Amino acid sequence: MRRKGEMSDTDRLKTLEGDVVDLKKERKSLLKKNSHLSKITASYAKDKSKVSNSRKPFIFGIIVCLFGVLLCVATLYIEQSSPISTTFFNTAIQFFLHVSTALMILGAIEITVSLPGWMEYFKERLGETVIERSYLEKLSKDELRSLQTSALKAYFMDQQIDKDGSFLNYFYDGIHDIIGDPYRESYKSTTHISIIAGVFHSENTTTFKCRKARNEIQDEIHWTAMPGEYSGNFTTEVEVRCPQELVDLCSRRCNNHGNCGKPIRVYPSMVTATSPTVSAPTTGATASKKEVIEAYFSLEEFKHIDGLFVTLKVKAILHSNRFISLGVNHPTHGAEYTITYPDGYEIAHDHFGVNSDDLVIANSSGFFSLSTAKWLLPLSGIVVQIIEINSAPPVMPVTKTPANPENKPKD
Repeated sequence: MRRKGEMSDTDRLKTLEGDVVDLKKERKSLLKKNSHLSKITASYAKDKSKVSNSRKPFIFGIIVCLFGVLLCVATLYIEQSSPISTTFFNTAIQFFLHVSTALMILGAIEITVSLPGWMEYFKERLGETVIERSYLEKLSKDELRSLQTSALKAYFMDQQIDKDGSFLNYFYDGIHDIIGDPYRESYKSTTHISIIAGVFHSENTTTFKCRKARNEIQDEIHWTAMPGEYSGNFTTEVEVRCPQELVDLCSRRCNNHGNCGKPIRVYPSMVTATSPTVSAPTTGATASKKEVIEAYFSLEEFKHIDGLFVTLKVKAILHSNRFISLGVNHPTHGAEYTITYPDGYEIAHDHFGVNSDDLVIANSSGFFSLSTAKWLLPLSGIVVQIIEINSAPPVMPVTKTPANPENKPKD
């Protein structure tokens, strides 16, 4: 029987739980204070180390200056008190006087330079010198790369950022040089697909502006049809148009014979090559060898024309039930892909080398569009397939970078 005024077990349990909660809060508060105290201590030690390091030159300067003064006084005392007056003695006296003077000057300079105001001044001047363009241009590529690596180590606070197999080394070897490559703007690819006598016919028109990097635009147009994409009957047409504001420059740089600003039609030769045997992903059977069709057109005579406008037209017959790749092989700022196709069909599509969040996609009956305002790196683009509605869904291909660097995507 519980006495009057005595707490029940439930009340005791509640009290103990309250005490535990209070202890946990107090422990958390102490840990927080301890963490804050540790940060203050570390900051104090760091500041103390900085102050100590900054005082070392000052103390060294005082010691050197005092040593010079003592050497000078000792030399003068010996000169006045010694009865020796030989040539060697006089030369030694002059030598030690000059050494003592040099030590006093060196100590005075060290003391002056170590003063806070002068230290900040020299830091600012050194920083301005390092980032000055005239200084950077004198450095070799290896020296510039080392400077860039040091800056990245400081920025990311990681001294192992350039270790073997790191992404930074991959960046230098595979991506870094693209920054200085010529690029394109206003890239538009329009494809019209029609069916004639049960055969798919494709007409593609790609337009873009060539922009300079290191005083030159891209040196060629390279269009590639990957193995099995098309069945034949290729025709290609390239139209080059100089920007109107550069007509005078164009007439001096190329051999257009006064036709600047007007389209020039050129039919590049077709180059064929044989690709390795590939496996058909739907059946697992081994397909026969197929040709890679490539078209080249040199832009060498236009290489100084920034903003050169290019139109590439390609007509061909498509293989049915085959994905077609539409991509870029130069850095491209913004791109738009448009495909029109017959009723009763639909477009299956995927993209590679592009962030999905940066895409604007429209897909309705007979019309497909994909665009981005962001940059596309080489080997980026889309793959599409036109399929009959209510037919079996397509097997999406696994997007891989071609093992053969010559098998680039279409321009």
